[in-house]
This record gives sequence, C-alpha cells and structure tokens, in this order.
Amino acid sequence: MLAAESLLFSRPALSPQQQELAKAIADSSERMGDLVRELLRLSRMDSDLGNWVEIELQSTLEAVVSDLEAKLQETGASIEIRGPLPPALGNASLLREVFQNLLENAIKYGGEDGKVGRVLVEETEAPWARVCIAIEDDGPGIPEAERDLVFRPFLQLHRDQGKEGVGAGLAIVRRIVSVHGGAIRVEEGKTLGGARFVLELPRPGTIDTFAG
Repeated sequence: MLAAESLLFSRPALSPQQQELAKAIADSSERMGDLVRELLRLSRMDSDLGNWVEIELQSTLEAVVSDLEAKLQETGASIEIRGPLPPALGNASLLREVFQNLLENAIKYGGEDGKVGRVLVEETEAPWARVCIAIEDDGPGIPEAERDLVFRPFLQLHRDQGKEGVGAGLAIVRRIVSVHGGAIRVEEGKTLGGARFVLELPRPGTIDTFAG
C-alpha cells in the first residue's frame, strides 16, 4: 500500500480536507506509475516482435469482442464486424493488442447525447500488398487539426476530459503498426459519423522479411 493510501486509514482519523489531499496524492502516484510502465512498453516494443505469421483477422477481432463482452454489457454499446475480413501478416499478440485498444477507444468515445454507442469494423480499400481495416464509432469524431495529435503519448486532448487512461494507448498502437511496416490514420466517419481509424497492414504472401 502506498504511504498516501495508508494515511486514509490512520488513527486518529484524518480530517475531511486531509483525507481529500491524501487521496489526491495516492491517485497522482498511481497515474505516475502507469506512465512509467507505458513508457517502458514503448521502449521495448521491438523485442516483442518475434516471427511473423499469417493472422486471421476475422477470428482475432471476434476474440477481442468476446473479451470486451463485460464492457459492452456495462455500456450497452454494440460492435458490428462486417466480414469476412482478410488475413494479415504480423505478430499475433501485438496485433490483437492493437484491435483491443482501438475497440476499447471506440466504445469509450462512442455515443452522443445519451445514445448507446455503436462501433463498426470493416475492410476498406487498400493499396497493393496491403490490408486495410477500418474501425469507426458514432461519437463526436476528432477535428482534422487534432487527428495526428491523438497518437502522441500522454497528450490529453479536449475529447479526453473526464475519460480514464494515461494517453499512451494510441501511441502504442501506432508504434506496433509502424514496426509491422504498416500505417494508421484517422478519418471522418463514413457510416456512423464519428472517428474512423484506418489500419494498414502487410498482406500474406507479398513480403518475405520483416519490414520494420
């Protein structure tokens, strides 16, 4: 237990003002620990790559949606996968983390004016030797001037106010995609009208070696 947290249970009991200060210190310490852990993950990303394999994106995304079932029930949000999705080439565990992060973000920021959030996953047009998957939510979207900023670690934008997290998730996503030789961008939603993240990955059978 952190020293600041132990103060909350000290005897004699702290005054309400002292309890509020101790809680604020404990929360700040926890956030700092999260920041350090995420920075370490970013720095060690290359060592986690291993060998590339052919990955069935359809089953990968279905597994991620299954993992998010509790969050979907809690929020009432829904995720539609318009498949079948094509296979891609890469590291299975890292790409699963990419989709987990993007879908969690879509659930977090989806929905407006009290409406239940909706998320759409679909294949979209891709250049040769690439696979493109789009994940779109029905939230307020991201202004064009801020679309590149969302990938910067620990930068809190206006849309992040009141949301949990330390702001490293999308930076990790971009890092994983980059070491795969791919790309990720944000567009205006085409179907649901919110933010649309388009993920570009290598297609199996088009390259023989690691592109990072």
